[in-house]
Amino acid sequence: MKSSYRKLESMVLREDLWNAAERSVFGKIWKSPAPSKVVAFSWKLLYDRILTWVNLADRNVLPAEAPRHCAFCERFDDSSSHLFLHCDVTMRVWQGIMVGGRG
Repeated sequence: MKSSYRKLESMVLREDLWNAAERSVFGKIWKSPAPSKVVAFSWKLLYDRILTWVNLADRNVLPAEAPRHCAFCERFDDSSSHLFLHCDVTMRVWQGIMVGGRG
């Protein structure tokens, strides 16, 4: 895992441009005992590489006139930050998971 991270880092990331908070977060992600697919997903999420409607439209995968709104709440654009931090519907899902996991 560490060698894969170093390879990605050399190809994509410029660690010298990171601030202290970013270094800390990425260091914790890669040292996490979580499964590798969770670590990789976290990395993609923090770098806004999740295939949301907004990212797909920005990459010209979707037509310019394609809707970008969140499929869950239909109120805001479907971005990574909206989907995982601000969407009322997904927040209820996360809360249900957290409460359900305690009992």
